Amino acid sequence: MHRIVLKNIEEFYTCVEKQIDSSIASNLDDQKVDQIYDDAIGRINTRRGMVKKYLSEHPQEKSAMLPPILSLLLDENCVSKITQAFEDRTSDECDLAYYRFSSTEHFIWAWTLLIMSWMLRNLKAKVEAGSCYNQSHKRGERDMLCPQGSKFHLDFYTECLQSFENVIEAINLDPPKLVD
Repeated sequence: MHRIVLKNIEEFYTCVEKQIDSSIASNLDDQKVDQIYDDAIGRINTRRGMVKKYLSEHPQEKSAMLPPILSLLLDENCVSKITQAFEDRTSDECDLAYYRFSSTEHFIWAWTLLIMSWMLRNLKAKVEAGSCYNQSHKRGERDMLCPQGSKFHLDFYTECLQSFENVIEAINLDPPKLVD
């Protein structure tokens, strides 16, 4: 992955903002809601068909999952727990009472923590297990412990961690400035 710079962060921000704008109640009507859900159902059905075909052609493989279902389950079972741990942020002086655990900022923050944490923990475990499915590679007593698999996942882990660090570094180059 290339080094993440402020331009990339702006692109990511713009992408999220477009989705937020599309999900604001005042920008929706029955027709738009139906279109969003119909499009999503179409994508889900396409993925469902692809996964079913894959599973029928590879009956021993059970690691395939449906991203839309995973996303829904993560939102219901993980993100909601994280947001409940956040403190409400309010300011009576500025009439800012909407930063509750259900605010957009808390929702995105919770997803970010969830995804970053899972990704790094998952890759760390694969490094330490020497995760590998090549039966001809040298192995330990268990099904893993492959030095090549361990190195492969360490490189992936390092790249992932570096990308997170690059975001922080880029943001720190242009910190927010208080209004006078």
